[in-house]
Amino acid sequence: MAFSNVLDSLCSDTRAQITSVLRDIESDSLQGERMVENLERECRVDHTHWEELCEVLADPSPTLDDVMNSIIAFCRDGRQLSGGPAEVHTGIVMGRVVARARYCSMLVEKKFAADAVKANQIVETMIGVQVQDMPAVWREFPLGEYIIWSAFDPEDVGSAFPVHFVTLAEFLCRVGLEPGEVIEDNDVEKEAIVFEYRLPDDLEPFIPCFFDAYAASGWPKWFRPAPAGRVTGLTWPPDACENEGYPEVVHEPLLFQQLARSVRSAS
Repeated sequence: MAFSNVLDSLCSDTRAQITSVLRDIESDSLQGERMVENLERECRVDHTHWEELCEVLADPSPTLDDVMNSIIAFCRDGRQLSGGPAEVHTGIVMGRVVARARYCSMLVEKKFAADAVKANQIVETMIGVQVQDMPAVWREFPLGEYIIWSAFDPEDVGSAFPVHFVTLAEFLCRVGLEPGEVIEDNDVEKEAIVFEYRLPDDLEPFIPCFFDAYAASGWPKWFRPAPAGRVTGLTWPPDACENEGYPEVVHEPLLFQQLARSVRSAS
């Protein structure tokens, strides 16, 4: 059900309040503008969720940041992975790109490394190593946390990213991101690491939906909900990219033991 249908059903005062809030978000940034557009584009959300979101937006908040944080909290509250099951080939290789600094921080948070220096040493050592040659403890490393966005090539079940991709820009075009959305200004290592893996049989992929995209700070510039009838999501390459969009799904985290190819780096 479309968000606008629920909005139109509200009383005039509430509708005016929500519309005003959305205009403020829309004018704040390109990400905010895209978020408001995607409210109407999303077709996989139950009307009950939209009604609950309207209640959030109608609640007077002192600042725009408070409103945005309320939207993030709303999306995180058990609503992710609700876009419906995706249909993908069994055993197809998927991939993701993550900033090296961000991944190292996660290793420290998960207590796989004592500090950032040790985490960087681990990452440096793992690049280029096949999973069967990794120490047993590495195979228990998570490939991400919360939910993972995975892109794949429907024409190549054995590789998510072409071997000739060597620059960060090429990888990011593939997954619909820009360098600034992955590498933060204060990152010492202007580098990302690339994972390619197969989902285990008990891990279900889902079509990305509005709640997946807006459940964290740093809202995406290049996300569009998949149109009705698609069986996966579709990346939206930035304007500077020549690539077309590639299928993508979201799913719960998985481990290094699911790696299908050695870890790569890109800068």
